[in-house]
Amino acid sequence: MEVSARPAVAVDADSLAALATQVWLHTYATDGVTPSLARYVLQEFTPANFLSLLARTDAQVLVAESGNALLAYATLAFQAARPDGRQGTELATLYVQEHFTGAGLGSMLLGQCRQIAQSRSGDAEIWLTVNARNRRAMDFYRKHGFVRNGTSYFELDGEKHENHVLIG
Repeated sequence: MEVSARPAVAVDADSLAALATQVWLHTYATDGVTPSLARYVLQEFTPANFLSLLARTDAQVLVAESGNALLAYATLAFQAARPDGRQGTELATLYVQEHFTGAGLGSMLLGQCRQIAQSRSGDAEIWLTVNARNRRAMDFYRKHGFVRNGTSYFELDGEKHENHVLIG
């Protein structure tokens, strides 16, 4: 399978919304889809929200594709405030469709994100948050040189989900 990466464009919005929904639910709905999870996904991962994201000058979305099928995507947010108060380039999203995990797509996108961060800010350092229960993601980031730099929480309907802040 031949895979390429490129900046996302407006025609990708529908596919990005579907891919984001699939990966997010696989990661967070480990005990089933609750009403609060369903509401969040249906409000957050919409084509309109992706179109707004693609129009921002302080963010960039990259996609990995094979033919016309999206397999993974990454979102960078520039000058994003870290939980420790400093600013830097945030890897806001790195989602790989489950069927393609382990195929090198995450590594490819992460490498390109570091290049973009370097060219945009002069520093290839990226920070991110990852679900504390997502061992596979934490192992991936550790393998790529990220280290834990704190804890943050994703709150949904009053329920806090622990995340680790990583820098690499």
